[in-house]
Amino acid sequence: MKKKWSFLSNCFDTSTKRNFKKMLGMIVQHANALGTVSDPFIRNLYSETDPVRESYCRAHAVWKSAKGGRAGETLRFRRLLKVLYTEKIPAWEVNVLLRFPEKSPEYKALFNGGRTAFRRGPYDLRVERLASLAKKLEDFPGLLVIRQEVVDFHRQLLKARTTNKGESTGVKDAAGRLEAARKAAAIRMYANLGYLMGYFAEDPKQVKRFFDAGKLRRRKPKLTTKADIKKQKATPIEIPKISARVVRGGFDETQLFQLANL
Repeated sequence: MKKKWSFLSNCFDTSTKRNFKKMLGMIVQHANALGTVSDPFIRNLYSETDPVRESYCRAHAVWKSAKGGRAGETLRFRRLLKVLYTEKIPAWEVNVLLRFPEKSPEYKALFNGGRTAFRRGPYDLRVERLASLAKKLEDFPGLLVIRQEVVDFHRQLLKARTTNKGESTGVKDAAGRLEAARKAAAIRMYANLGYLMGYFAEDPKQVKRFFDAGKLRRRKPKLTTKADIKKQKATPIEIPKISARVVRGGFDETQLFQLANL
């Protein structure tokens, strides 16, 4: 397989993959650098680049806002879940125990999984378990007040979960649009690099001032413990070519030795 020519690789794309924040800094710095030059050729590049910058910044702001909304709704839903298994379920369980012993068939029918069923498992499953509890309470006329409380809290919890899932979908959509904007920004910067290299062919150092070269360099990955072990194993152990006897004399299995590193 032939190796790809490095000049044909878009460094702005490869260095910002899965890093929207990095691209934000790069496209803003690049557009600002172009905007400070009065040369007609550079001004033309700026007029074509600034709309790309503006589009990316707008997409990035929408994505950040969507993430903030999702975080808020996730917190709201989790707090309701905590109220469910720390306050609601214990209170409902006490009312059931006043009528039915813990080992009775009636209690087992309502709280077969105990409180743990509402504390663990996927979010949607826990919401469904609460709906199931409300349904089971229909068979107990003496617990109608509790049933209504369960129904009301289930509606509240389901609404919070639905909103939370909607926010997650919004984040995913915003991330898709931002990724498209990132690709467009990378292509625009790559094209500008070619134009600037041609324009400053006799003085290539001029090109550098329009780009943040430091952001294009990838950081070297930190060596992990496994990598260190592999490196040690790859290092051959040197075997001495000359050997010498350290202690003279005859010894048997009853002799003891003490070695000290002085």
